[in-house]
Amino acid sequence: MDKLVFSRARHYLLCFLISAITGLVCLGGWNFFVDPNFLFHYSEVSSQNKGFERDFKPWHLRAKKPEVVVIGNSRPLFSFDVDLLPNTNAYNFAIAGATTRELLANFRHAVYAGSVKQVYMNLDNVCSNIAVPPNFHLSSDLYTNVRAHFHRASRLLQTQNLTDFLMGKPLLDDKLYDLQGRRTRFDSNRTPRESFLFRENNKIRNGLKARSSSHCNTSAVKEILRLAHQSGIRLSIFTNPIHMRYIEIDHMFGRSEKILDTRKRILVSVNEQVAKESGEAPFPIYDFLLVNEVTTEEIRFSDYPPSNYWFESSHYRKAIGDMMVLFMLSPEKSLGVDGFAKVISSSNIDQHISEQVSLFNQWRDNSPTVINELSKRAKAIEGVNKLD
Repeated sequence: MDKLVFSRARHYLLCFLISAITGLVCLGGWNFFVDPNFLFHYSEVSSQNKGFERDFKPWHLRAKKPEVVVIGNSRPLFSFDVDLLPNTNAYNFAIAGATTRELLANFRHAVYAGSVKQVYMNLDNVCSNIAVPPNFHLSSDLYTNVRAHFHRASRLLQTQNLTDFLMGKPLLDDKLYDLQGRRTRFDSNRTPRESFLFRENNKIRNGLKARSSSHCNTSAVKEILRLAHQSGIRLSIFTNPIHMRYIEIDHMFGRSEKILDTRKRILVSVNEQVAKESGEAPFPIYDFLLVNEVTTEEIRFSDYPPSNYWFESSHYRKAIGDMMVLFMLSPEKSLGVDGFAKVISSSNIDQHISEQVSLFNQWRDNSPTVINELSKRAKAIEGVNKLD
């Protein structure tokens, strides 16, 4: 009797193990071949993965093995078209919301996993005061490489996508990211006017909550510069253009000097300091955060779209990104916009900043309607916050 019970138990256990293993193999096979998160196959990426650049982009960069990489935040993610770069295998590795420490981690990954010879690095903020959790899809050495592959393999066993599919939720097959990693649409459920107001109101709310600090930790930027010099990588640093409406909100809270002046001075100083330590020439810095007809374009909310150059105050359209690429390729060529960009260094930074501050003040003097509109909104938001 005992032998019969034991035999049946062993039989049931064997059947259970075979069923479980079969189920896991089928689940893993579905996740691998359907690849709803684009982790295992290099292709154009659908809007189902909107906002998940931290997951799939590290693996696409590995697959493409580009010689030229763009690293930055959401601004170049939409508007830096690497196809404009001549005769190069290039990839847009920009990540929405990337902090300075994330830029360093992404740079290390590009150096470790690719065949990178040149990097276009967007550095809007040289201070790395914000700590960020590690991205387990990134690699910079043997340990993190093994960890990344293990982390990706574990995604073969996730059930959410298969469950959604079985419940009748279709897998999206539209193309939101092209093969070069650029996000091709500024998808939003808001109207263009609502996009402007949403972005600016969030900026005001953050300004009301933020605490001023003079501390600036430049260690991440210094490490990027050192690694570029040590690896023989040609690094082109650039700042993003931002509409002066957005800078005016910084001005309300006494922070416009940090944006238009302090950060640029620190970036120039750190770049030249690390270059001197490395015995190399400083990398070029292209400043696009300037006061000109693009960044002061009148936003007409009655028109559709309200702007030729902007999705909203913080994000420029591809037409501006194209001009930025062309300038970095040939700074001596005219782009038809006075004061569109400037190559900055210690030799011209004082005069450059003095001119920009003066132009910003002139724009403020000539834009009382915009100043009053933003001021009224700030007071209304502050009043709501006090009620809360």
